[in-house]
Amino acid sequence: MSQQPVHAVSGRLILLIKSGYWLALLIIAAMVVASFILLQQMMAAQQHNQALLDVVSTQKALSQRIVFLAGATGTASRDQQPALVSALKQATVEFEENYDLLLERTAADPASPARFDPRSIESVLFAKPYHLDYFSVGLIANGERLISSFESRLNMAGNGGYKGGEERVNLNASVANATLSGYAALGQRISAFADQRSETLLDLNRTLFYSTIGVIVLVALFIFGPMSNAILRRTRELVDARNSMAFIAVHDGLTGLHNRTFLTEHFDTLINAARRRRERVAVVQFDLDRFKQINDTFGHAAGDYGWWRLRSACVIRAVRRISTCGSAAMNSS
Repeated sequence: MSQQPVHAVSGRLILLIKSGYWLALLIIAAMVVASFILLQQMMAAQQHNQALLDVVSTQKALSQRIVFLAGATGTASRDQQPALVSALKQATVEFEENYDLLLERTAADPASPARFDPRSIESVLFAKPYHLDYFSVGLIANGERLISSFESRLNMAGNGGYKGGEERVNLNASVANATLSGYAALGQRISAFADQRSETLLDLNRTLFYSTIGVIVLVALFIFGPMSNAILRRTRELVDARNSMAFIAVHDGLTGLHNRTFLTEHFDTLINAARRRRERVAVVQFDLDRFKQINDTFGHAAGDYGWWRLRSACVIRAVRRISTCGSAAMNSS
């Protein structure tokens, strides 16, 4: 009955250690999954921002191309104008499509309060000093009017048709310059926003990493430490039990002397060893008559105590006698 509370406490301790172990594993797994998700978000955000920067770079190149083609078409000969007008139309269409794609990917809203934040993308698109949305739409409209003007001149075949394309080249150039500076500012805002978001995600990922290391250290200190100590203690108990059983198997439980099993297993070895060393082996046997009466009269404890005292005195006398006999035998030889 006294061992039952001990086993109950040991069982609760083992259950607590196991619960803490699995809880720590779940926390570590959750942190690893969160870190992986953050890494995926960083990669996705990096790809998204790179795609936006590619669109911005393309828009800058297309705005310059529209201005160049508009000027080249106005000064080119009649034979060269159809090809230049076709290239101008293609550049204008690509510029408009890319601008729609840019608005879609940035999810910019002209009515959003973010347009008043000088660090936002909306401020570049819809607020001063850039008004990129206004100049982009204006460049597209001017390019389409210029294309319509050149196509009308070509279709009229010199019959006094509309000739109002040349004066719009300078207007396109001013709009294109404003558009170019706006897209340059937009690229800087996108890069700054990407760097800020990457830094935030990196800080969070770094926090998760150090938290994971801290949890692993806590697991090592408060879970694996007690578990290893318990295993070591149990191993020592098993080793002590095995040694005790091995000792009891070849020794008498009362006197501590070797018993009959030891004599049976090692007697030949002792004889051969003594023969090689040219020595003798002594075997002492004790037998007490009517010893059962002592146990029945005074109890087994008194009998064991009396047997222990008697065994000690007899062993001392036997050893002295054997030593004396051995010395005499050596002197006579």
